[in-house]
Amino acid sequence: MPPRICEHPDCTDLGQYPAPRSRHALRNWRWFCLMHVREYNRRWNYFEGCDEVEIGREVREDIGWQRPTWPLGQHAYVPEPRLADWFGLFRESGRSRGSGPATRPERHPAHVTRALREFGLREGASLEAIKARYKSLVKSHHPDANGGDTEASDRLVRINAAYAVLTRHHGKA
Repeated sequence: MPPRICEHPDCTDLGQYPAPRSRHALRNWRWFCLMHVREYNRRWNYFEGCDEVEIGREVREDIGWQRPTWPLGQHAYVPEPRLADWFGLFRESGRSRGSGPATRPERHPAHVTRALREFGLREGASLEAIKARYKSLVKSHHPDANGGDTEASDRLVRINAAYAVLTRHHGKA
């Protein structure tokens, strides 16, 4: 490629320095020597020929880096905050503070619900109720009490596993 010559009239130096042709063609370059690019940059006015409305529009577009924007929260998914009130600190007369007339029942993880079902207990059972139920289930399903019955032995394994889940779950509360 042949060397560029400075685009300033009556200059024969090399045009090594780019300058935009207009504000509408910022990547379309004019090439100048160092002295003339400095002169061009001193005189160049991006907003030359614009009225106040055009300048205001340009400034507003530059706030968002000329990308589309929208008000915060309109297009974003914001999940409803759900906090577990394990100790009942935020309950007043059976309802959580700030809740409306109807509140959702507290939901346990699936493995805890299965363990409660194995014990025949409802959600919200106290640790004392769990221990008492465990004691009676172990007595009734122990292999010694059932003459070595394999079904009773299998049920005892499930009872022990459910008890471990429930006590671990209550320990986290």
